[in-house]
Amino acid sequence: MRRCVEKKIEHALRGKASGQTSKHSFIINSNLQDLPQTAIIAILVAAFVLVLVLAQYLHSHLGVRAEHTRKFAHVAIGLICVLVPFRFTSHWYFLPSTVGFIGFMLYARRRGHLTALLSVGRQSWGDVLLVVSIYFNAVLAFVYDFERLFYLPVLILSVADPAAYYGGYFFGKNGKSWIGSACFAVVAFGASWGYLSVFAAAPYPYQLWLLAGCAVVGALVEHVSDGGWDNLTVPLAVGAVLVSYHEII
Repeated sequence: MRRCVEKKIEHALRGKASGQTSKHSFIINSNLQDLPQTAIIAILVAAFVLVLVLAQYLHSHLGVRAEHTRKFAHVAIGLICVLVPFRFTSHWYFLPSTVGFIGFMLYARRRGHLTALLSVGRQSWGDVLLVVSIYFNAVLAFVYDFERLFYLPVLILSVADPAAYYGGYFFGKNGKSWIGSACFAVVAFGASWGYLSVFAAAPYPYQLWLLAGCAVVGALVEHVSDGGWDNLTVPLAVGAVLVSYHEII
């Protein structure tokens, strides 16, 4: 069953170009793919910490509003995950760092630290749920033995969610808005199409319909998710679209 799902989704995302393989292993991360799995996790953790330190510096020393430094961290962490090779053999490599990050964020909340992420004037668990969603999508990729189920949902979340916020912000909307959701859908579609254009075979027309479905579903889920829960619901919803698509192709 797993191989059936993988082959059908792979066919949907790569088209009929037989013999073409993903270029993700050869672009940007060609040196990283030979590293031990624990070393890649260590690089991810170090990169996450660097992003948090930079966000806090921008907020504390340069006066950048927490809403903006929070979005900066959101985008940076998501893109770091997308650019790192998915060469793991088990989700257990992710679990200790995920639990550690959750514990650190809960401690920061309790002690009033990391104001660059937490002083946004509203209750939000998005900072914690972001790393939870990264872990869950890694599990999804392991279950179906298909790394696109990790990369595409995380990519869409990392770039389209801030687009929804700034799209609404530009038009003077506070909170969720349909203008913001439209921006989400457009950016999600463009980012996922661009990703496949660079890291995989050129998409065919029906692939564009699939990516459009991921963008629309992601935008709708983001629109109805409050309190930072979109950081979890959006990538899981996009992953569900990719998995369920094999039933109709």
